[in-house]
Amino acid sequence: MKRVFKLSVISFMFLMTLFLSINTTIKAETPAETLIINYHRFDGNYTGWSVWLWSNRPTPGDGQNVNFTGYNDDTGSRQLVLDLEGSHVEGSTRVGVIIRTGSWAKDVAIDLFIDLTNPDENGVVEVFLVSQDPTVYYGIEELDLTHRFMQVDFLDTNTIRFQSSKSDLTIDDITVFADETVLEIDNFSMSGFNGTVELAQNIDLAKTHRIEVDFGDGPAKSYSIGLRGVYESEAFNEQFAYDGELGAIYTSTSTTFKLWAPISSAVSLNLYNYGHHGDDVDYNDVTGEDTPYATHDLEYVGQGVWQVTVDGDLHGKYYTYNVTNGSITHEDVVDPYTRSAGINGERGMVVDFSRLNPEGWVYGERPQNISHFNQSIIYEAHIRDYTSHESWNGTEEWRGKYLGFAELGTRYQGVKTGFDHFVDLGITHVQLLPVHDIGMAIDERRINDPNYSGRQDTIFNWGYMTLHFNTLEGSYATDPYNGETRIEEFKTLVQTFHENGIRVVLDVVYNHTATSGDSNFEKIVPGYYFRFNEDGSFSNGSGTGNETKSENHMFRKFMVDSLVFWTEEYNISGYRFDLMKLHDVTTMQMIQEALHEIDPTILIYGEPWDAGGSNLPASEAAYNSNLDRLPGIGVFNDDTRDGIKGSVFNATDRGFVQGIQTTQVMNRVMLGIVGGVYHNHVSQASLPKGSWAQQPYQAINYVTAHDNNTLHDKLMLSANTGTSFNQIKDMQKQANAIILTSQGVPFLHGGVEMMRTKPCVTIGGEAQGECTGGYDHNSYRSPDATNQIDWNWKVEHNDVFNYYKGLIAIRRNINVFSYETAEEVRNNIDFLITPNQPGLISYLITDEDSAWEYTLVAHNNSTAIRYIDLLGLEWNMVVNKDQAGLETIEVVSGNLELRPNESVVLYRLADGAVWPIIPDEDVPSGLSTGAIILISVGSVVGLAAAGTTFFLLKKRG
Repeated sequence: MKRVFKLSVISFMFLMTLFLSINTTIKAETPAETLIINYHRFDGNYTGWSVWLWSNRPTPGDGQNVNFTGYNDDTGSRQLVLDLEGSHVEGSTRVGVIIRTGSWAKDVAIDLFIDLTNPDENGVVEVFLVSQDPTVYYGIEELDLTHRFMQVDFLDTNTIRFQSSKSDLTIDDITVFADETVLEIDNFSMSGFNGTVELAQNIDLAKTHRIEVDFGDGPAKSYSIGLRGVYESEAFNEQFAYDGELGAIYTSTSTTFKLWAPISSAVSLNLYNYGHHGDDVDYNDVTGEDTPYATHDLEYVGQGVWQVTVDGDLHGKYYTYNVTNGSITHEDVVDPYTRSAGINGERGMVVDFSRLNPEGWVYGERPQNISHFNQSIIYEAHIRDYTSHESWNGTEEWRGKYLGFAELGTRYQGVKTGFDHFVDLGITHVQLLPVHDIGMAIDERRINDPNYSGRQDTIFNWGYMTLHFNTLEGSYATDPYNGETRIEEFKTLVQTFHENGIRVVLDVVYNHTATSGDSNFEKIVPGYYFRFNEDGSFSNGSGTGNETKSENHMFRKFMVDSLVFWTEEYNISGYRFDLMKLHDVTTMQMIQEALHEIDPTILIYGEPWDAGGSNLPASEAAYNSNLDRLPGIGVFNDDTRDGIKGSVFNATDRGFVQGIQTTQVMNRVMLGIVGGVYHNHVSQASLPKGSWAQQPYQAINYVTAHDNNTLHDKLMLSANTGTSFNQIKDMQKQANAIILTSQGVPFLHGGVEMMRTKPCVTIGGEAQGECTGGYDHNSYRSPDATNQIDWNWKVEHNDVFNYYKGLIAIRRNINVFSYETAEEVRNNIDFLITPNQPGLISYLITDEDSAWEYTLVAHNNSTAIRYIDLLGLEWNMVVNKDQAGLETIEVVSGNLELRPNESVVLYRLADGAVWPIIPDEDVPSGLSTGAIILISVGSVVGLAAAGTTFFLLKKRG
């Protein structure tokens, strides 16, 4: 997986540092001239540690790595002395800082901030940072270098593990309490700075546990003991698992706020009139607020739940929580269950959805365009791409917006653009790249700023860094300050698609969160929602710094609750799971059951891979090997993808359409043709994973998606020298002719039907994306000029568009390409027409119940002209190299010539079909009469001619 998931963690943190906090202007009477950062580690090991520094106020800026310049003479700490003038943080009133390694291991999980508004008389601001301590100490007089525990948690119900700054603690230095009762210690050990305490009895999770430590350098210190090691235990779930409703539960007379925070000692609610801060002005010239107009303490009501009911109609009010865990209180934490938000997702919002429905909205209503999964034709699209280019010709204020994506009637030089293009093409489902709130990736305050575009990390982002999972992204709304607007406009989008017979699928990214230690999940219940490594660091199977722990009861519940919410509130018809292998089988089973109880035609499919390994055992992961336990769920078919056009990890690697015709490549393509299921004409030994689908709907067949190069760019980079552009177009047509005539569920990357390209944009010689050969292969944060749909492509390549449109029409109207079951596929499809013909794949579909009783499909690659003998029978040709559709192009018979990169679809109607009967003496050994013979290559003169091969298929009686 590429894009954000394959982005380096450096790129991730670069994004993260841009927009985390409030755009506040604070002026110092004496501006700081020098910043001194001292960093202290108790183990004295500073190797590999450096400073990541960025401007936070008055304007968020880019982060840069800065190395330490020396040591502090008094403490022995590493020291950075930075002259602010001329630096990348010049003019800052507050800077953000992360102490990290080159591989982005963070010393402190949350970001720290340094106030530069109060320098000393020499213009110096000096701070001290201590390893594993979130405190910023201003001056040595504030510094606390006494010994401490950095971390302490239960490993299980009677074992405590801790990390200490002192390596020679003994059992006599330790006391463990349950409430105020001292617990008996059975065993104590230390190895370096890490220690283990074994208790004589299992703990009672209903009690609060703390550990008191005498370090010998002052008064004893007390620490709350975390529960990281028991979160998965039966005892924890019995005590704290909660299956009721969470979030802001609205009625017209009151709203009940419920937060799951099982280890917290206090939770309070902050209510705001506005979703933006006091230094900011919204589109209505209303200044925001920094102080809540009301606060309320929540009461613990059991099962880990804190609750308060506030009287009055709170629709449109914004809210956050203050959450206290141990000695740390996190302020203004956004509810993970919030269903809308203010600007940049900084505050959640209370919502009465009944006020925000467009006229005619009906809950539970979806187009009746499929009766089973394999009738789906999925088209992947990004909200901005279809309206950001000048050729779209829609409402100017709606460019890049939900409303623009759903605007009817746009045209450019005689072709339909934008929304009408989707209808014109004939797809059944549009799959939207993530539309969930990605608060930090795009600064919603700047979306109308003309300087906030044209380069990477500005107005465009794919959206795979989710901040709030139940909230829509604000940058696609006409007013990102008002949390109502995005709901109204997105519902209008969904309704417009539904009225025109197209279902909506969401790309969902539950496998990781936009931030790790700073995430709302981690602030509320530290250590619960994520997987961790043995050393306490975040496991990084997503490639973005963390991975969520779907196997934990309450995150599993969160995923199910969230998906049910989108399905019921927004009438969503399917979900594409990003990095689905990071989710466990049981969770995906529960999701499938919940969604298909609402509507059994809802699509559920995902990427059957991760992005760098996970702590989740493969035996429990949702991917190919476990599809027998995942009925109703599909996965992307990367085997056929790479077989058709070459590996996505090597730009110049070639596949079938570029002329590769090895046994392995041929069988990869054939695997997709049969929908990933076992078929005895497909060689298992030639496949990377064998046949992995239990039923054909479990194979999402595709050639390209938003990741990696577009098909046009891949073909341009990999084709042989001297290949003409017309030949590239032929390959572009054939690649998805294979997909659209295969069993399983076809998936099209938006723009592939008009030769979409992603050109590399450069500014001052610097690429604004990840580019090879002039094309951007990972455009997740590249500018619009790389990602947008240029409708001139449709004008120039209308032949390609019409070809795709014709293939889609065939698939939607003729059932032989969308069988429901593996049994039908095996019974009706036969490849013996052209065995052992490198470069030519053909097959006969026999179905006496279809309008087309006999369908012959052949795909000839780029290397040669080849022939198929048609047995002296007449066939209706509906697809050839130049055309595709339901109308007969010509009636063909005799010896059919297949040109390079030509795919053909031929059919004979059931009525009047006459097949030749072969005398027994002419049948090769082992075959019976009642067979048809098709001759693939060479002359039809004499069946015994040299080089001629017999292919026999039994006629259904």
